[in-house]
Amino acid sequence: GIVQHTLDLFKSAQREGVPVLRVYGEGESARVNCLMGEGVESLRSRITTFAVTAPWYKEVLPANWIRVRNRLVKMEGEGRVFIETGEFQQLLLDNGICPLTLPIATSFYHETGVIRYFGEFSDSEGYK
Repeated sequence: GIVQHTLDLFKSAQREGVPVLRVYGEGESARVNCLMGEGVESLRSRITTFAVTAPWYKEVLPANWIRVRNRLVKMEGEGRVFIETGEFQQLLLDNGICPLTLPIATSFYHETGVIRYFGEFSDSEGYK
């Protein structure tokens, strides 16, 4: 079917040891009736199993990245709804995140739902 075809395309594009796409349960849909609550526990179990079998589960992260994350979460809890780009950059730098990894750290915080950043990076200009 279409899921297998797409999976085959992704597999042909991946480099050794770097999975491009991971499909759980052969792409089979989980049936859930949110009104009746049917299938929710099964879906929750399937998602948990998928997460804990991921190769990056319990991956060690740099302590300074976690400190920044905790600071950003605290700021949100204090009612902050935005952070200026310069203040964000300084927060990372003050916590030992080197300038070359600012774009990587910013993507990490964006992808993990700590911040939202839809700008772009330039090696010569920094954040835009």
